[in-house]
Amino acid sequence: GSGPPPPPPPPGVGGPPPPPPPPGGMPGGPPPPPGAYGGFVAPFALPAKQPPQPSVQLKSFNWAKIPVAKLKDTMWASLDDSSVYKAMDRTEFDTLFSAYQRKEKDETVDEPTKPKVKELSVIDGRRAQNCTILLSKLKLSNREVHHAVLSLDEDHQISIDMIELMVRFTPTAEEVATLKSLQDQVDMFAPADRFLWEMSQIPRFQQRLNALIYKRKLPERLRFLKPRIGNLAEACEQITTSPGMKKMLEFVLALGNYMNRGARGNGHGFKINSLLKLGDTKSSKCRQKTLLHYIVQCVDEKDAFAQARDLPDQLGKASEAAKLSLVELGKDISVLRQGLKQIGDELAWHEKSKEHLDGDSFQLVMEEFSGEAKQEIEAVQEKFASTKTCFTEVLKQFAEDPKQEPSDFFGTVSNFCTAFSEAREELAAMKKKEEEEKRKQEAAAATAAAAAHGKSAGGQTLGDGEQGEGAELDDLISSLKAGNCFNSPGRRKTGKSSAPRRTRVRVSTQFQCGAGGE
Repeated sequence: GSGPPPPPPPPGVGGPPPPPPPPGGMPGGPPPPPGAYGGFVAPFALPAKQPPQPSVQLKSFNWAKIPVAKLKDTMWASLDDSSVYKAMDRTEFDTLFSAYQRKEKDETVDEPTKPKVKELSVIDGRRAQNCTILLSKLKLSNREVHHAVLSLDEDHQISIDMIELMVRFTPTAEEVATLKSLQDQVDMFAPADRFLWEMSQIPRFQQRLNALIYKRKLPERLRFLKPRIGNLAEACEQITTSPGMKKMLEFVLALGNYMNRGARGNGHGFKINSLLKLGDTKSSKCRQKTLLHYIVQCVDEKDAFAQARDLPDQLGKASEAAKLSLVELGKDISVLRQGLKQIGDELAWHEKSKEHLDGDSFQLVMEEFSGEAKQEIEAVQEKFASTKTCFTEVLKQFAEDPKQEPSDFFGTVSNFCTAFSEAREELAAMKKKEEEEKRKQEAAAATAAAAAHGKSAGGQTLGDGEQGEGAELDDLISSLKAGNCFNSPGRRKTGKSSAPRRTRVRVSTQFQCGAGGE
């Protein structure tokens, strides 16, 4: 029932006209935001950078990038860095900052040999440095060191000091695991890494080195122990059989009871360290002399104490025993036993192990060595046990503390022997000084007697008493020259004997002879 639709508008004719402005000239609302009515807002973005490709792999530059979203409305958005590549010498830059440096001489026509392989090191820097120092001191190749360790260095290519240092560079489990993961690049390993890798191929590397150290040091340790145990045994024998020590103890015991009264007296024995106090008791008459001086003097002068005259010689080993400790000697022997046990454990491991390397001499060498070492250590241990028993008996005989060490007991004995000898030397010095003083006194007395005799003979003073003998002789000579000694008898007083005159003539004659001799 309806008519046909209206024809379309002619070309160029738009839709219906816009509505008229609101009345009253009121302005319209704000314009709609972009993307309104269902539109999409794209995030801020910048075109991707396309730097040129370097000719080699370059080092990384550790910078902190700013996210692109934060660059909007900043100066970064307006920068054009592509112009830099046109201005820079990229060939020079690639050479300066290449990840792998190359030497100029390597730039040859032969391309395969041009690059130098960089050393690969995964070991801690300080440890690697110390290991490199060790290798420089060893002066052996890794192969030579490997052979020496397997053969237990029977040729002594490596010193004991170097072996002890090598123990410090035993590869750790972590190092072995790291090196193993890179074993396909073993040719690139740094010297320290290569050394640790080679040593890690030797089964129980550290245990081998410890066994080798023990083997090398055992003779030295036995040479240290044997004479010390022997000195202690001899010292025990000397002090229990010394007649001089017995006589000395009797002497001191008698003096102690003689000098002490009351509770301090009536002693039947004393501690051995009381001998060192003899030098503290001084004489009330001569402060230079002590009770020890008195004892030594009696020993040297009285036959009753003659047995003690060579006491220091009778106890000659006391000074050596004074340096020893049973505890330390026992520890040293325990170390030897423990080391031998560890070698036995290693031998047992090798017997069960299926790993056998060419040139491995551990079992052959150590089985022979352990058998000989066991005999020597057992002998030393038996000698130590008997000596320890002997020393315990000595302490019992002297009623000393059973916990004392040889250094305590024999230290006291040794110090007393030293004091005994020093007191003897001091007595000799005192005696020499007394004899010199006595000679001086006798000479002075003789001079005084001669002067007095001259007075009575000449009737005149021959010299001032305060002057020396030379002055008196000068005065006498002067008197003779003056003729005073030859006065006539008539001028002398009566009643005088002629003896003085004869004396004067005799003295005068003597000096005349002396003058004639001149």
